[in-house]
Formats: sequence, structure tokens, C-alpha cells
Amino acid sequence: MSARREATNVPSQRPEALGEGIPAEVTFVRGTERLQAMRDRHPELADAVTARRAELRQADRDHAMGLAMIRQAANLTQAELASILGVGQAAVAKIENRPDLLLSTLRSYLEALGGKAHLVLDFGDGANRIEIPLDAIATKKRGESSIPRP
Repeated sequence: MSARREATNVPSQRPEALGEGIPAEVTFVRGTERLQAMRDRHPELADAVTARRAELRQADRDHAMGLAMIRQAANLTQAELASILGVGQAAVAKIENRPDLLLSTLRSYLEALGGKAHLVLDFGDGANRIEIPLDAIATKKRGESSIPRP
């Protein structure tokens, strides 16, 4: 262990000139030790964080798997799709593995596969359901409404 690391666990003396109310001794704690102490004090919080991380990792896998599976169902390789989109194969791989996409990127990806995408808004009661073609959203200029009027 280096001398610097050893020193981080050794209490240091503060000069008396600092005044009253300030402890004369300060113990330095590494960040990882502080986090471990927090986890030990609040195990339910640590469990919730671990569960949420697992959910997010699974959502990322589902998203990546979903786009890749759609591409494979269209019998295209990443390189072939990249050629259609006018980008490199690495860009297609990034799209398929990205946890968050712009609607315009998703629209371009799906249209290059020969599909048409629609955004469906469902407000839970079944009566207020709105379907919007993705190309209407992605091609509108700022300030223009994409929602079809009755």
C-alpha cells in the first residue's frame, strides 16, 4: 500500500488557531468506504438501486434486440441497412444499441427497412387514443402542429 493511501485513514491534527467548534481531529474516508457505509445503513435503498439497475440493463437489451430483430426479419445485415441509410455500419450498430433515439432517427431506420411507423397515444380510457404517423412528426418545422385535427 502506498504511503499516500495509508495516510488517508490516519487522523490529521487541525491547528488550534481555527477556533472553537471545529474538531481538532479529522478522519478522511475514501469515497468507496463512504458508499459502503451508506449501503450498510440503508440496505433497502441499496436493494432498490440494484433492482432498478437490472431493469434498465434489461430495457437496454430489449431495445437493442428489438431493432436488430426487426432488421433481421427484413433479411438485411447492418452493412446493407447502412448502405440504404447512407451511413456506415458502425452507425447502424450504434442506433441498435442506443438506449434513447430521436423519433426522426427511428423513422429513418424503420423506413429504410420498408416499414411505416406510427406513434400511438393512449390515455388509458380507450376512447382517447390518437395515432400519429411518425413521418408527420419528424418532418414538421418548429411551431407546426403534428397532431391531426378532427
